[in-house]
Amino acid sequence: MNASDHSSFREVLPFLETLDERDLSVLLEIGAIRRYAARSVLAAEGEPADAIYMLMEGDVRLSRSQRHGIPTVMQDLHPGDVVGVIGLLDTGPYMNSAEAVSEVTALVLERERFYGLGAQGEVAIYRLVRALAPLVVQTMRSALRKSDELFEDPEEGIRMMKRVLLASTRRGG
Repeated sequence: MNASDHSSFREVLPFLETLDERDLSVLLEIGAIRRYAARSVLAAEGEPADAIYMLMEGDVRLSRSQRHGIPTVMQDLHPGDVVGVIGLLDTGPYMNSAEAVSEVTALVLERERFYGLGAQGEVAIYRLVRALAPLVVQTMRSALRKSDELFEDPEEGIRMMKRVLLASTRRGG
């Protein structure tokens, strides 16, 4: 890719603005642009978090399964957002499932390739981690807001838990 292509990546993925041309070239070299059809699963809750998905086009819905089997929508993501950013830094599984709501184009960065370059001392990887840090904070704040939303009214939270428990016992779960 040439420098003009880099500027289009920075427009769609503004957190990349802090990377210089060389850093962005390294990122694009180890990443892959992939397209996903609507209703495709990019990341499945509980599966190893082996990649991040930097959304360039389309929308993705994050959801988390509940014991009663009905998924809870956690957040809708749009171009410029990232799926699995914590998974890149953590060795745990994806905390949510990510499903394409529409056709999606994403720059996908696999953890193994990312850490492989880091182990070789590639400084662009460290600058990318710094660029992603605000997204980690944003993800954590969003999770806290959702938690507050779900349990804002303790009495309603207790009623909801009773309904879930009753439905679970009726199914034998």
